[in-house]
Amino acid sequence: MTDIIRIPSELQQDIIDFCHEDNSDKWVHGFDAYKTNSVWNHGRKIIFCHDTKFYEQTKAIEQEYLNAIGLPSDAIIPVGEDDRHPYFPHFIGCIFKDNKKSSGIQTHTDPRKDDWYQMRINYLIQKPVTGGEPIINRSVIDINENQSWNVWASEHKHSALPVTEDKMRITLSFGFYVNPTYVSEVKKRVCNIVDVSVN
Repeated sequence: MTDIIRIPSELQQDIIDFCHEDNSDKWVHGFDAYKTNSVWNHGRKIIFCHDTKFYEQTKAIEQEYLNAIGLPSDAIIPVGEDDRHPYFPHFIGCIFKDNKKSSGIQTHTDPRKDDWYQMRINYLIQKPVTGGEPIINRSVIDINENQSWNVWASEHKHSALPVTEDKMRITLSFGFYVNPTYVSEVKKRVCNIVDVSVN
């Protein structure tokens, strides 16, 4: 069996510090609907990994996932850095306390690309005191720090609860396209590399 992939604690702490300290205009916030051509809830921000100093480290983790899944490139490929909304390359995502009514992550699905499914592997770097739990097909998923979960983002409605205290939820989210021919095989193999596999 493939080992669960872990993100180094030093990288996790660097990402936590970055999320608190970086104020660049590369972040997309819930109120930046014009940047995404879609409606986002408040209390959320993301930044693409290729726009951060963590690019090389996240590419190495991406390769670990691909190696662990162990399928050829005609089966699964990463969402490209040149892809733009509605497609999302790997990103760092934060959910934080916001008193607006529409906070957290809104219920949505992500589109397929040329019939290839979108799948995401999300790694929980920091868990908030309350809130922030992912919801997939109306089921609340219990995730702890240093755990990962996958979601077939183009196939299942997903969202996340608002965060209600000051500690943010911070995730590192990896996006992949999956050839429809290989979906069942990817589902089996992903179960071995994430803690909570949601099919």
